[in-house]
Amino acid sequence: MQKTRPRDLSFMAEAYENAKVCLIVHSYSDMAGGEYHRLTEFVEYGCIPVMEEFSDTIGIDQYRQCGNSFFSQKDQLFMTAENVISLVNKGEFDDFTHVKWWKKGIQWDSIFYL
Repeated sequence: MQKTRPRDLSFMAEAYENAKVCLIVHSYSDMAGGEYHRLTEFVEYGCIPVMEEFSDTIGIDQYRQCGNSFFSQKDQLFMTAENVISLVNKGEFDDFTHVKWWKKGIQWDSIFYL
C-alpha cells in the first residue's frame, strides 16, 4: 500500500478505479454523524462502499438498497470488506447500477419522505 497526499488527485482517482471496496472509517464515537460526504469522492469509480455503523441513520436503507453500500461495526469492518470483495469476485455487482444511482445524485426528497 502506498500513501499519497490529497493533492495528488490523479493517483487517488487511479486508486479508486482499481479498488473493489472503499472503506470509510472516520467517526470518533458511535454517536457521531456519518461521513456520507466521503461517498461522493469515490463511488462514481465503481468501488463498493463499506463503512462503519453510527447513530446518524438518515438514508442508510437507501444507501444499502440503491447504492450497494455496506455498514458494519468497527470491529467487523475488515471482515465485511473481505465478504464484499468475495461478492465482487463472484460478479455480484457487475451491472454497476449502484454507480448509475450515485451519479444521479442523492434525491433528498425520496430519502426524507418515504
